[in-house]
Amino acid sequence: MMVNDAMPQDIHDQFQVAVKKYLQIKAKTKKNRPKKQQRLGSEHVAASTSPQELEAIHRCTWILQEPLNLVPLTCATLLQVLESTLKCLGEADHAVPIKELLGVKDENSPSWTTQHIILNVTKHPVYNILLQIVRKCMTIANCLPDNAKAFSKLIDALTEFVDTHPDRSWLLAFVGSNATSSFLEYSFSLIAKNGLKASQSIFSTLEEFMALEYPVFLVPSLASVFAKATEAEICSLFSVAPKFPVLVSVCDKSLALCGRSTELEKHLASESFTKVLLEFLTVRAEELVNAPVELVLLLEDVKIDSFHKSLLAWLPQNPTFTSRLIESLAHLFQRAQPSDSPTSFRNYFLPYIAQHGSPSDIRDVCQALLPLEDCAKLCGLLFKHLAPESPALGPIVQMLAETMSSPFETQRALQIFHQLAVLDNSSDVVSFKDSIAGQLKAMAEWKDATGVSHWNEVLDQACSDNATTSLAALQLLRDMPYPTLEAPLWQYKCLYRLLSLFFTLLQRNQPQQLKYLKIILARIVREGGGVSVYPASISTTFHCLFVDAILSAKCPTTIPHQVLDEMNFFQSAKDTEEEKKLNSSHVFRKMSAANTLVPYDPFPTIGNEAPKLAPPPSVLSQLQMNRFKWTESSLPAPSTFESTLQALQREKMLQAIECCKHAEELLLAATSASAWSTIVDILLERTLPVNVFIPSDEQYRDILPERSNFDLDIRVEHWLVHYPFFIRILKCVVEHAPNHISLRTLPLLKSILVVLVNHWHTRRHQTLQEPKDEGPPYLHASYELELSLDVMMILEKTQWIPEPLHAIGILFPHLTPLDIRSLLHSVWLYLSDHPPPKQLRDPNNLEYYLIPLQNAIHRNIATIGPLYAQFV
Repeated sequence: MMVNDAMPQDIHDQFQVAVKKYLQIKAKTKKNRPKKQQRLGSEHVAASTSPQELEAIHRCTWILQEPLNLVPLTCATLLQVLESTLKCLGEADHAVPIKELLGVKDENSPSWTTQHIILNVTKHPVYNILLQIVRKCMTIANCLPDNAKAFSKLIDALTEFVDTHPDRSWLLAFVGSNATSSFLEYSFSLIAKNGLKASQSIFSTLEEFMALEYPVFLVPSLASVFAKATEAEICSLFSVAPKFPVLVSVCDKSLALCGRSTELEKHLASESFTKVLLEFLTVRAEELVNAPVELVLLLEDVKIDSFHKSLLAWLPQNPTFTSRLIESLAHLFQRAQPSDSPTSFRNYFLPYIAQHGSPSDIRDVCQALLPLEDCAKLCGLLFKHLAPESPALGPIVQMLAETMSSPFETQRALQIFHQLAVLDNSSDVVSFKDSIAGQLKAMAEWKDATGVSHWNEVLDQACSDNATTSLAALQLLRDMPYPTLEAPLWQYKCLYRLLSLFFTLLQRNQPQQLKYLKIILARIVREGGGVSVYPASISTTFHCLFVDAILSAKCPTTIPHQVLDEMNFFQSAKDTEEEKKLNSSHVFRKMSAANTLVPYDPFPTIGNEAPKLAPPPSVLSQLQMNRFKWTESSLPAPSTFESTLQALQREKMLQAIECCKHAEELLLAATSASAWSTIVDILLERTLPVNVFIPSDEQYRDILPERSNFDLDIRVEHWLVHYPFFIRILKCVVEHAPNHISLRTLPLLKSILVVLVNHWHTRRHQTLQEPKDEGPPYLHASYELELSLDVMMILEKTQWIPEPLHAIGILFPHLTPLDIRSLLHSVWLYLSDHPPPKQLRDPNNLEYYLIPLQNAIHRNIATIGPLYAQFV
């Protein structure tokens, strides 16, 4: 069809007649409907309407849209069809008011949303037919060669119709729901050109309908408009945007999903655009969440110096914008590549926060950086711009003390904490010119800034099961100040926790952590814990705890063996809650009426009833437990069970001996020259209580070399065999304590000689070269030989024994057990006959004591070899 026939002039009259006829038929149908027939709702109207009822309306609408089939189809034809359709919609509204479809009866009826109005209107057959024509016009307009111009003319006509009929503004929303992108581009272009002078129906449709129903289309449509708009038009958009917070908020939420618009790059260098943009960011800062992040990432790409300077000058005036950046700091640092450019986010943001940020801002920056691997490095860049007396250090330390969400973040938090602890704080902590209140305030601020007030929380992390976290916490404790131990309760609690951690780390075999912990403990003890009155109490408390721990059967320095519960003064971290209640971990002990050592209980039970202890497990229950604990494949064969058991026992014994080295290093590092007297007092109290009978030398002369069953020797044998550190602590006392203090250990050394003489006496018919002994490894001849050599080394350092008797220990590996017994017996006899005074005297008449030595040399001359010359 090539002829553009004009639309009939009476088409609207025909449509009005058709609508009246339709309503008359509907009314007659309703009157003839049986009474019991169920009333149909509005949603069933279209389905229940027969084609005969709508025949006249269809005829009119066909005539109405017949021009759409013309070729070529022009924009004027589309505009004519749309205008005629809108007039028909007006006729339909007069005949079937939309208020009736919505159920609106008066002004007090609830208002309906645009979406609800469109839903109800499209269900009515008359409105549905007309709206289909409107939809068809919009679709055809988008398909024309000059689609943007054609669509704009149609929307202009529709907008003019809506402005004259405000109650029909839902027509714009209907068009927007069917041609979303085109409608949004038209709307934003109109606003860019006219600003606030644009139709208010456009603004209301955008904010009340399009922003809520089609939020994803807003940002792409804006980007399309920015690509074609001039700088003045873009400025107009940003100047209008603050008036509509809902639109701003919806666009901001979709901004991260749609990506950054690079169309703004060419305008960022303009001062006028920069001013409008920053004003927009200031007014709508509350709604902008993603926009600050996208703007920073855009600056990373374009690197415009003028805008960057303006942004830095503007940031202090907008704390909300800064807080948005801080919240997304981890994401920004991951996206922003390292660069030397001053416009790089990594280079300008952290110094800006250090100079202009509040203490809470700096704290939030550290917390936001925790998920990053290079968190400590980035925080170091921040801290180097902070003044040492900065008030931000306190909140940062508080935040780090509370940030324990995961092991990795905890470790990074400790690293940041470490950097704060080692900041140069050269200024005086307290000015003594100030008042007492001022000094106390300054001291409290210093504690917060250096982390002293959170020292206990860091110690909690040092006790963590995670090795890396524990190491980081111990490195921090090594370099940060510790709280003074003035309060007796805190003094005991602090030292006890540190020593418990030390022996726990011994159990875990973590030498790196032990290294730092030894430094921490040694510093606290040697400095007296910062105590001004009676600082020696720190050393006394530490040594009481230490000696009781190493003399406990559950200590890592002890060879595993069975012992009574009341002798366990060290509580392992692996103990169950029930075991912790039964085994007192408090090391100070009190003397009962019978002079029996009893663990000290700071919370005694009320009444005379003693706590009921759990009965020991029977042998059958232990075997049954091992059956469940061990799988059949891991159980050793019966033929190798004994050798496997000995290998396990030897491994545990070697572990205990290795742990003794760390314990000895701690003891020497934490003990001053004046503290050895205290150590000897505590050691003698624990090993030789006052109720223990000490036999005279004459009684021993009648017994030796047979076994001594005196309580003293049984106790010493127990300490000697199962506690490797017992010999080590005696060696430390002899080497580092004055002579008059080491002289007090003489009863212990003489009792040790008595035990060793009996041990070698029981082996007098054997040789050292015989096969490995049966039984526990701590009863083997090789271990007894090591003990004998250590004892002779201690006696040699005391200078209580003259030459050549003091050096006989070097001969032991080359002699028989019988000769070793005789030599040790000879040493005991000399000490018995010549007890060392405070000032040593020259020995006389040594021939009697050297007879066993001469006999041993003659019998073993072939194995002694070159050592013979030392004893001639």
